[in-house]
Amino acid sequence: MKKSTHLILALSMFALLAIQCSKPTSVAGGTDIGNPGPGAVAGLVVDAQGKPQAGIAVQLLPAAYNPVADTQASLRHTDTTDDRGKFVIRGLSAGVYTFSSVNVAAGTGLLIDSVRLGDTQGVILQTDTLRPTVSLRVTIPDSLFSANSYVFLPGTQIHAAVTAPGSVDLGMVPPDAGRISYFSGAADSVVATQAQLIVTKDTIPFEVTTELITSVVSGKSPVFTDVSVDSLGNVWCAAGADGAYKFTGTQWNTNVFLDSMNQPLLLCTHLTVTPSNQVWVCDSATACSYDGSIWLLHHFPNHKIAGMASDPAGNVWFAAGDSVFMWVNRPGPDSFVVKFRGYTGMDRIAVQPNGAMWFSCDSGLIEFGGDSGVLVRAALQSPSGQTLTALTPVGLDKSGGLIVASLPGIEGAWRYDGVSWTAFGPANQGFAPDGAAADKSGAVWCSTKNGEFRVQGADWQRFPPQGYPSTWQGNAVAIGRNGDVWFAGVGGAVRFDGTLWTVYTRQ
Repeated sequence: MKKSTHLILALSMFALLAIQCSKPTSVAGGTDIGNPGPGAVAGLVVDAQGKPQAGIAVQLLPAAYNPVADTQASLRHTDTTDDRGKFVIRGLSAGVYTFSSVNVAAGTGLLIDSVRLGDTQGVILQTDTLRPTVSLRVTIPDSLFSANSYVFLPGTQIHAAVTAPGSVDLGMVPPDAGRISYFSGAADSVVATQAQLIVTKDTIPFEVTTELITSVVSGKSPVFTDVSVDSLGNVWCAAGADGAYKFTGTQWNTNVFLDSMNQPLLLCTHLTVTPSNQVWVCDSATACSYDGSIWLLHHFPNHKIAGMASDPAGNVWFAAGDSVFMWVNRPGPDSFVVKFRGYTGMDRIAVQPNGAMWFSCDSGLIEFGGDSGVLVRAALQSPSGQTLTALTPVGLDKSGGLIVASLPGIEGAWRYDGVSWTAFGPANQGFAPDGAAADKSGAVWCSTKNGEFRVQGADWQRFPPQGYPSTWQGNAVAIGRNGDVWFAGVGGAVRFDGTLWTVYTRQ
């Protein structure tokens, strides 16, 4: 791990190599930063142990600074920390600025947006931490492309020319680099902001810690087959032989289940989290449950598990070919109960908020309401009158009352409202969801082998465009506690926070 560096009385992140080449407009050397005076911004750079960091470049630019159009040297204010880690930038006019700093040796940077300087007093910046830089990619849709254009981060010198629709890389930047603008030379103006662009932080490495014996193949990215979010906001992903991953918001933990011969006890194919945050993973013959302290194995030699889900009462359901059985959530010894048999090909499960269960089977969908019995819904008819079977419940809409079903081998998805079927989603776009979930707005997010789709009414959008890494081949989707959308797929996980796409892989 690279050494973390703090900026006392300052900072929030940026990686800006151009700072090193700029001639400072003022030098801080040893100045008392306790009272910087009017027209000045001051701070102190130290490492994680509180040791002052000398020779760290800092820069202050107007918040609206355009690195291509704004060529006046008077707009750029820079300094370098002295041997006591101090800096002071003076001679500033009142206004709003962006502060940035970079530690090239450590590969870390900081940026603070909206530093407000008044006429009568200076600014002492607040404490924060230098963080590892990441690669930033911006995608320009065809409809926005303009000749002689570029993308840039206002208030910095980071920019990249745009020569065609598609993706451009802004290089290594601090992880919280925020505002992004698209400037058209033909229009001599900003024609798009971050909300209209697809912005991706790429290749953010896992920080792996050991909770059980782990087996990590160097350089190999995991294949996530399932994803779930617990009530604390932790994100859990199933990764086959690589085990179960947990993301706390700042760190990834991995749990791999090995026997005395260092071989996997199970492959984490499916994953679910109960309302009490008990985590279950399983493969076709074995499940493992985690109560927050220990993992417990459960073997099912006479079953072939193809799907798993938890209900609102905390029970865990298993679809296993010709039968469905349940782990009963109650005190005492583990109890597994067979709920019903008689159908073939039962695999995928969807659970409604009222506890009703939906299962796919070879002849259609099965609805199971508690212990009241099993109802097989009539098979869906295609527009040509063909009977479509082997329906797969992959999610629910916002109200939880509609099943989102895809058809293996047939492109498309359907909603079922208890009476009729309605097709939705794009045609001829590789739209055959492997997972689906609805966000708070009612938009349905679908994870497919051909990208991720957002469908809202008659409107749909595919993310991301062509040329993105294999991580975008999704297997499952979940909605986080704060509304973030999480996709699990080949190569890792992807998170969308409403504006920014973040790709999590392993270096």
